[in-house]
Amino acid sequence: MSAFAALKNNPFGESIFNNTSNGDNHSRDDVEEDEVVQYIANSSDEDDDDDDDDNDNDQGNEDNNLFPLEISAPEDTSISSTPAPILNSRITQSNYTPNESNLKFSDNHVTITLNPSEYIIISGQCNLKIIKGSIKINQCHCLTSEDNKSYNIIALQSQSLPIISHYTTPEMEEDGVTSVSIIQLENSFSGIENISQIEPAFKNLISGQPNVEEPSLFKNYSFDIVLTETNGGYGLDINSYWINELNLLKSNKDDPTPKIIMIIGNKNTGKSTFCKSLINELLLTNPNRPVSYLEIDPGQSEYSTPYALSLSEIVQAQFGLVALPHKNNNIVKSRVEHYFGFTSAVNAPTRYVEIIEELFNHHQTKFSQRNHLIINTPGWVKGYGKELLNQITKIINPDKLILLSNNLNQEYPDNANILQDLTYQSLSIIPGVYQLSKYSAPQIRTINKLLYFHQTTTTGTFNFNDHLLDSSPLKISYACGNSPNNPGIYSTTIINHNIDNEFSHRDLCSLVEVSIYGIYSIKSNGNTKFDEMSCFRRDDGNSPFYLNPDDFDNLLSNETITSKFIGLIMVHSINPNDHYMNIYAPDIIINRLRKVLSTNSNQTNDYKLIMIRGEGDIPNCEMLYPEFINKKIDYLKSIKKRKAATTSRKLVDLKLPYISFETKSKVGGIWKVRKNIKRRGHHQKG
Repeated sequence: MSAFAALKNNPFGESIFNNTSNGDNHSRDDVEEDEVVQYIANSSDEDDDDDDDDNDNDQGNEDNNLFPLEISAPEDTSISSTPAPILNSRITQSNYTPNESNLKFSDNHVTITLNPSEYIIISGQCNLKIIKGSIKINQCHCLTSEDNKSYNIIALQSQSLPIISHYTTPEMEEDGVTSVSIIQLENSFSGIENISQIEPAFKNLISGQPNVEEPSLFKNYSFDIVLTETNGGYGLDINSYWINELNLLKSNKDDPTPKIIMIIGNKNTGKSTFCKSLINELLLTNPNRPVSYLEIDPGQSEYSTPYALSLSEIVQAQFGLVALPHKNNNIVKSRVEHYFGFTSAVNAPTRYVEIIEELFNHHQTKFSQRNHLIINTPGWVKGYGKELLNQITKIINPDKLILLSNNLNQEYPDNANILQDLTYQSLSIIPGVYQLSKYSAPQIRTINKLLYFHQTTTTGTFNFNDHLLDSSPLKISYACGNSPNNPGIYSTTIINHNIDNEFSHRDLCSLVEVSIYGIYSIKSNGNTKFDEMSCFRRDDGNSPFYLNPDDFDNLLSNETITSKFIGLIMVHSINPNDHYMNIYAPDIIINRLRKVLSTNSNQTNDYKLIMIRGEGDIPNCEMLYPEFINKKIDYLKSIKKRKAATTSRKLVDLKLPYISFETKSKVGGIWKVRKNIKRRGHHQKG
């Protein structure tokens, strides 16, 4: 029986496309191995500061497989503590059944024919090209074969997946013409498909199948068509409320006056999804007019470097994951960033607002006469987060404020509280899309860090075949009391850590090691000499110079100082005797560092490199080197089985820092406190 025949007999049930296995069977040795190193996914150990995160990455809609989707207006938009829910539908599989006539295979691509009312959900990586007719992506974005463009799509399970559907243009409808839509999906192996070699928790990030070893029509391709339901995967279906608002915002395409549009709302309401959809619609409507995107949500950024806030000038629509800048030259024309250092504004609110004001002023200076500005905000809209939002709207004063909410009445208490004291010209309230991602916010941030540090500029791909520790780190010198003229790192700064005279600078090396840092290049344009500045702490002969965070901010705001954010580095270790650091960084960042250092060697030592850190957590999968872990596990297992004395090879007990190998008790070993739970006897009797 052919694959097509097998699918025809059971198109939407269990089939060769539906991997239902829950995982491989574990042997007794595997169980024993699991007892050695234990980790609980999504536990409190994973992240303790997640309350202010906004996990609204391309969120999908709720349960239904009907398409196209129409969402009826809520019956009650009155002021109520329990508003009528705005129900969305979730599309979890394609309604397209492949056969010999509508699916053609080639070595590097497949050709798909879509008939009226048919749609497919794409997972993985591909280049999309429309061969004939027209299509709609996510029931919103219209693309035609006349465009003669190719669109790179990276559809990961951490986001909702693109839906490609047949579309008949209004002109064809008037003429009564019906035609098929033919698209081509071409392989695009970027290296992300190998991310599970670094972090096994992401083994289903590309395919989303419980067991990728089962046969599939697309097993030799970098993409898959979701023909059966997968665990947690769903398509992105833009609802009619959003479509109406998008059509309204793009209707004045010939208006020469750029607009500032800010999107606000609670966590998990779909702000990032709406921003990307709006950017795509504006670019598809007027391809010659770039769009500026101010991304000020440090916890869930896509266009920004991890821990940074950015202003990007976008020139081409992008569907799915936003690729990194070195692959993105045809999508992001320019980008300005500032290192913030945290995933929530609560850690450094003053610095947060100052960076936003700096980026907005840059837009007003460079792009305000031409580009629309779209602003994506965090989901922290209560308490002090609301106060920060008040300050931001006063600085920006948006022409259009869009609130994503579960009630469309402006007087509804939650809406009124959010909008109180905000500064804006006009307002729209549209329903939010309330759907959690299958990956937690800490996991998504880990994905972003791995993508950043494993990017390879020379090939334009990601290298997940090797751990960072598989290669030797780069040595870079640092200035200190005993070597003040070293050309490398001039000083280091840790946000929220002002050092006084009682601090022992001998401990600074331990404070700096094993962290992610931002790097700034600064240059004096006047008579200011860095070596004469008293703000740099030079108390210890072998420790790096230290600059308190307040002095760092004052230095960058000095009009005689030119500064530029270079990127991120990982500090592996410090050699205080020879005064150098061992670091890891993407090759694009290493090239920038070498360019600065070569400029200093050719001229005077005009440029200084300053490191700055906020949280700086390195992903566990980068620190837990598998070869060392496996050797330690083998040693512990041999001790447990009492075979250490008779083993044919001598096992070494490695002393690994930061890692505990103590076996946790299966009963009572982990306490999970249940809050706000009252037993029957605890209730007060009236």
